Amino acid sequence: MNVQRKGLLEKGMFMEKILEVAHPLITSYPTIANRFTILSTDVINAKKYLSNNFINLIAINLNKTSGHYISSFIDVHLKSYHDNCPFLEYSGIIRHLAVRESENLTDFIELMIDKKYYLHLVLNNYFLSCSEFYNKKHFMHVTLVYGYDRENQTVMIADFYSHGKYTYSSVSYQEINDSYKYYFSDAIKHQPEIAQLGDIITKINIVEDNIDYEINIDQIKKQVEHYINSSNSYEFLLDDTNHDHIKKIYGLSYYDVLKIFSEEGRRNFGRRWAYTLLDHKSAWLIRLKSLYTERFIDAQTYSKLDSDFQELHNSTNILLNSILKYNYTFDDELLRRVIKRCSELKDKDESIMQNLLNVL
Repeated sequence: MNVQRKGLLEKGMFMEKILEVAHPLITSYPTIANRFTILSTDVINAKKYLSNNFINLIAINLNKTSGHYISSFIDVHLKSYHDNCPFLEYSGIIRHLAVRESENLTDFIELMIDKKYYLHLVLNNYFLSCSEFYNKKHFMHVTLVYGYDRENQTVMIADFYSHGKYTYSSVSYQEINDSYKYYFSDAIKHQPEIAQLGDIITKINIVEDNIDYEINIDQIKKQVEHYINSSNSYEFLLDDTNHDHIKKIYGLSYYDVLKIFSEEGRRNFGRRWAYTLLDHKSAWLIRLKSLYTERFIDAQTYSKLDSDFQELHNSTNILLNSILKYNYTFDDELLRRVIKRCSELKDKDESIMQNLLNVL
C-alpha cells in the first residue's frame, strides 16, 4: 500500500494537519479517485468494496447535437452513490454558507480538517500552480483537499494534475482562496456539467465503527450478466441521466462509443473513455485476487482467469496508447487500426467474461 501520509501529523495547536491518503485502486474520475484515495488507506476493505462494485460501464450522450459522451462506471451515476459505501460518510454544505464573503476558504479548510473531514469541491485551476491550466485557462475541476500547513501557508490537494494522472500536490493559501473565489467565471459557461457540482462542498469522513463487510458473489454475478448483455444493472440513476430521451450505452457496448466518435467525424477522442476502460480491467485483476483469497474460486481457475484478464489489460493499455497517439497525429490509417483493435478487444472481453460467469 502506497500510503502518502500515515495518520495525522500535528504540530502545536494543529499548525499542520494532514489526513491519511493512499494511491487509489482505480481513478478514472475525481468522484472515483477521491473515494478510493481515502478507502485505500484500509486496503483490505477497499478491495472487498471494489469487488462488489464498479463492474458495469456506461456512456451517456447528454447532448445529441454535440455527440459528447460522458463515459464512466455506472456506479457514479447512481442516486445512492454516496450511500452505498459503508466505510465513508458524505454530507454537503452550500458553498456560500461554508465560506461567507468576509471569510477565506482556508479558514473553512482548517476547521474541517481539524474535525477529520476531507473536502470534495470545485476549484478554478487557472490559479493553481500545480495545474497545467495555471495562468492559461479558467478550467473548473473537482478537487480533494486533505490537509493544511498553517506555518508554511500551504494546502494539500489531489486531482489529475500530471498529464491526466491522479497526483498529490500542495499549493499556497492564496492560490486556494483565489481558485475558490473566482469559481463563477466565464469558464462555467463552457462547463455546464460542473455548475451543479460547484454549488456544494462535500465533506467526507471515515466511519470509525468496525464494519462487517463481505464480498457478495450474487451481486457480482448479476453485474457481470448486465455487462455482457449491455444492459442497465441498476434501477435508479441520477435524474440528469435517467430520462428516456437521453442515449445511454452499457456494458460491452461501451466499446462501440469509439466507432460512434469516428462515424461522427470526431478528430479528437476523449482519453477519459480509454482510461476508464483500462481502470475497468485493473479492477478485475484486483477483484479476481479477492475472489481467490476469499475462496470463491480455486487456484487453477484463478490462474487461468488472471492470465486472461492480464492479457485483456495489456491489450487495453495498447489501445489507450494508440488513441493518445491518434489524438496527436490524426493519422487516418492509425484510426482504422484503432477501430479494428477495439472491435477485437470487445470480442475477447465478451469471451473472457462469459467464461468467468460460468465458473462463479
